[in-house]
Amino acid sequence: MNGGRWRVVVSVPSDLQKQVGKTKLKEALPTDSLVTANQLKHPVIARLKATIDRYRSASPSDSLTHEALALRQVLLQTDRTSEPHEYGDYDAISDAIVLRAEEIAGPPVTTEDGDPVFSPDREVRAATFADIAFGRVTPLDTPMEAFLAEKKKWNARTTADFERAFGYLKAWMVSKSYAPTVEALTKRVAGEFVSGRLVEGGLAGATINKYLSGLSGYWEWIVKKGYAQSNVWKGQRVEKKIVNEEEEMRTFTAEELDKLFTGQPRRTFVYDAMAIAALTGARLGVIISLKVRDCKGDNFRFARAKREKRSRLVPIHPDLRGLVYARTRGKKPDDDLFPELPPLGPNDDPRKERGQPLTKSFGTYRKSVGVDDPRPSDGRSRVVFHSFRRWFISSASDALNNGATGYSPWTIAEVVAHSQDDMPLDMTMGHYKAPDEVNARRACVEAVQLPQKAREALLSHYPVPSELQRGVADENPSPPKRS
Repeated sequence: MNGGRWRVVVSVPSDLQKQVGKTKLKEALPTDSLVTANQLKHPVIARLKATIDRYRSASPSDSLTHEALALRQVLLQTDRTSEPHEYGDYDAISDAIVLRAEEIAGPPVTTEDGDPVFSPDREVRAATFADIAFGRVTPLDTPMEAFLAEKKKWNARTTADFERAFGYLKAWMVSKSYAPTVEALTKRVAGEFVSGRLVEGGLAGATINKYLSGLSGYWEWIVKKGYAQSNVWKGQRVEKKIVNEEEEMRTFTAEELDKLFTGQPRRTFVYDAMAIAALTGARLGVIISLKVRDCKGDNFRFARAKREKRSRLVPIHPDLRGLVYARTRGKKPDDDLFPELPPLGPNDDPRKERGQPLTKSFGTYRKSVGVDDPRPSDGRSRVVFHSFRRWFISSASDALNNGATGYSPWTIAEVVAHSQDDMPLDMTMGHYKAPDEVNARRACVEAVQLPQKAREALLSHYPVPSELQRGVADENPSPPKRS
């Protein structure tokens, strides 16, 4: 039941789930009575299954689509190789296409004013078959495999987002009786999809624009390849929701950090990832991607992420040395620092992320120690794992304001891999850096200190071995002084 009413649920076959964008189709029944629901469910089930059949008929794996594309190729080859006065083979293939389309349409179901009337679904399939075979239309996803093969810069997550958006588009076109072809997708139809499927579907503005960006990239490519004349997605954007101050995501307070670090998560990797995030400002993805070799000497080497051009070195905070020692001792250089979160395999769903177990476990732990701040609009907490990154940036900035020396605001941007173009004097400071960049980064990292209770708890969990303390004292400059 859902909302006090029974509903019908029909599973979508696994080979169609990307196209449909769902694993199940659902429809509520207007009753809370199980007896009545059992009487009403049968036509609903039939309708939902018919919808799935329409999705399959529009699938690139559909045998009719393959057949039409094969005939199209033969027709093109015959046209190219025939002499101007020899059209016998071309005509024969054309006649075969027409006969096959008539076969797909099937016999008339009735007549109207003396004219035969065919089943609407079969008639659409027959017309689409003929249009594809004669080269009048191109199925939406015919060029997609080549497009993705050329899209070298897209990672698995970006590709999965694009495929999901494409699935939404194609399923919506089928549901609205638009032929799922390049030619049928006009700018007006694209606008209808944005308003009628994405916006009315309740997706956030940022998510919608992300999907539209992927679709626009695809359309730019098919325009270059000659499949379309113009990009129907150009200018198709939605305004992002203005977030009230009470709704904005925020950093952790000192009290919340004390609660988080004096507690004990059920899974050890949650605590360890929290500590690294708080004392480096790094994103979750690059933290869990660390290998033992990336923690050598005095620095973490975080992998390139987001729009970064290369990996970056971030000094290891003195309070993290015990943790790093515990996680690297006895391991090989190529071993993962977080073996509890292995990389996704080739058969894993690319829509998933390696860090999902950490995100979920941290959310559970965070709530268990009373750290939560749900937003009135959707109940989502304003403090999440990313709040550690916000806290680090805020703490490093506060330290500067309180007199810390040895680094600048641009150093903070370098440490956390923020774009320097978003900061003042980017040309001056971004291209002409201070001569001692390494020490500046270390000064920045060591200016950030956990609240006293949180720090004591971390060092209690992971005391720094005496030999590391001596090595650090000899090798590293003193922490920046504050006035």
